[in-house]
Amino acid sequence: MTTEIIRNNIIPGLALDQYRKQIKLDETFEFNDDIILSDEEKDSIVNSLLNILISENFTEVSGIPDDYEQKRQLLRALLNIRIPHPLSKQFLQDINRLLQFETRQKDLIDPEKLPDIRIMFHGTKIKNPDKLILWKGDITSLKADAIINAANDQMLGCFQPLHNCIDNVIHSAAGPALRQDCKIIMDISKKREQTGDAKITRAYNLPSKFILHTVGPIIRNTK
Repeated sequence: MTTEIIRNNIIPGLALDQYRKQIKLDETFEFNDDIILSDEEKDSIVNSLLNILISENFTEVSGIPDDYEQKRQLLRALLNIRIPHPLSKQFLQDINRLLQFETRQKDLIDPEKLPDIRIMFHGTKIKNPDKLILWKGDITSLKADAIINAANDQMLGCFQPLHNCIDNVIHSAAGPALRQDCKIIMDISKKREQTGDAKITRAYNLPSKFILHTVGPIIRNTK
């Protein structure tokens, strides 16, 4: 088997047991279903988080906007471009409270209540239609055991501020602890992720439990 893998230039991926303890995969992340934040509390949290991120001096920010939505966008953008390294316990508590509140404001989707292919397309010849569901929506509202993230080979999330790719959207809603877990995995791996390989992390502030990160193939126009 090893000889054949080398012959085909395929390097074995990192096994789950090589990183599951380091990212505390088996520990349940505490999610507060009852969290309520007033507009004043949200504003205070965002201001505090912004001041901490700006004080890190990793990028220049001309000032904090007065409008809450603009401040919230700035917070997301700064977290998008932040290189992963440990954050204080207070920072994580505050960002988690904010993200959990925002998650609970969404219309959460229970996959078990969605119609399957058999119901949506009567007479379909697809095999096992009762096992398949076709759904389009916000993946960060999906209350599933696990969701799939289309990652890049760095596996650290999208660093382009406010980019609307699935990688950025998932990391932004899950919180900065997710990027830190991904860094731990990649530090152990010591190589870029291969197309088709996958790593699993907790989903943190998402309604799902886990995230499967995988690098998909890049298909370019070859006219």
